[in-house]
Amino acid sequence: MLAPASLLDIGCGPGTASFAASAVFPDLRAFCLLDRNGPFLDLAQKLAPKLAAGAPADASIDVAAHELSDLQPLPKADLVIAGYVLAELDEDLRQSLVPRLWEATAKALVLVEPGTPDGFLRLREARYALIAAGAHVAAPCTHESACPMSEGHWCRFFERVQRSRDHRMLKGGTLPFEDEPYAYLAVMREAPAGRPASRIVGRPVVSKVQAQISVCGAHGLFTLTVPSRQKTLFKDFKRLEWGDAVVNPIQDAVAVNQDMREAVLKS
Repeated sequence: MLAPASLLDIGCGPGTASFAASAVFPDLRAFCLLDRNGPFLDLAQKLAPKLAAGAPADASIDVAAHELSDLQPLPKADLVIAGYVLAELDEDLRQSLVPRLWEATAKALVLVEPGTPDGFLRLREARYALIAAGAHVAAPCTHESACPMSEGHWCRFFERVQRSRDHRMLKGGTLPFEDEPYAYLAVMREAPAGRPASRIVGRPVVSKVQAQISVCGAHGLFTLTVPSRQKTLFKDFKRLEWGDAVVNPIQDAVAVNQDMREAVLKS
């Protein structure tokens, strides 16, 4: 199980990723936050005491200015996070940064990008480079095989963000929330234990007659259908959501549909 003690937060902004990582990994005690944006760095420095308050008593937090065009080696850390960074770089700098991030990684590297076709393509490019360098994909992919996403398909997920009054005014929106699409890639030095067979990569469609989910795994990308008359399996599938990792339900559904001679795998 991953239990990092040190974090390198590239393009840290106000420290958002560092706060999130601290909440997930309570043993983090060495934080290095780097960015080139002065106002963001000032805010990250002001928020550093709050970050320290949620970390072990002996935690250290270093907030510093850094230009990614500076090709000097990055500080090493167990966990390295680069959130919404690749989108800001030209192709040459982006291609040079990915191996530098991996070189700085002792245990795990996480890349996060906007959930757009371009954001996904940047991550897929990084995925190929990292696998070639010996990385093991932990998520969202469940394999190191070639990505099965073709033109018109891209891997992304959603996080619901609550809008304040000012946020709604700036966006010109009326709803008190918005679903923010994002894409991500997590790779590790060691092969992750218990990696699922598949992951849901689309919003499940459930009716009284059937449940359909788009699934991606080493087997490729396909749509799986479970009829409502298969009550137990149908009940399980109704609980699944976009982004969920699935193992037995997929295997069970394939077996059920094969026995019924129904065409459930559609490329």
